[in-house]
Amino acid sequence: MRERYWIAQWNLNPSLVLSSRICYTFLTVNTMKPPDEIAYCYADQVSPDELSHLLDRMAAYTGDRIPARNVFHVPLRTPEKERTSLTHTISVTARKSDGTLVGYLRILTDHAYIFYILDVMVAPDWRKRGVGKRLMQMAVERCKADGFIKIFLTAIPGTEGFYRPFGFKEGMSPVLTIRGEEHL
Repeated sequence: MRERYWIAQWNLNPSLVLSSRICYTFLTVNTMKPPDEIAYCYADQVSPDELSHLLDRMAAYTGDRIPARNVFHVPLRTPEKERTSLTHTISVTARKSDGTLVGYLRILTDHAYIFYILDVMVAPDWRKRGVGKRLMQMAVERCKADGFIKIFLTAIPGTEGFYRPFGFKEGMSPVLTIRGEEHL
């Protein structure tokens, strides 16, 4: 029997609104397991250890077409650099009721015109439950509400279809990169 999920709750939780941090709770109901309550937060505080734990879970998973350790440059990440990165980006999170981080993305922005969504990740055991979709909905809705000229996103080849319903399409200009691994 295939597992089914649906929205039972998607409401602003006033007790979780602190300054610019906005959180929603969402109840994931699965006909084969007890319900899971997930809190989705914009501008959440994430520690380097929490992010490292999520990255470790993803790197250990062998079912991805392109390994997470390559996608997220795991060998180049350090707690010190992660702390700096977390300080200078907006974290959008999905957490279980016990606070465990199960989904994450970050937004790099000038807080006026340009928003760049990156590091979209969902723990392997939480995929196909709408976690990534709700993280993206929250991020895109907030970027639009803040006003923007462009919202950028780098997608793993083959995942472009996931992002199209949020309004993303291939840009007019190619994205050029210098990868850190090439300079080790």
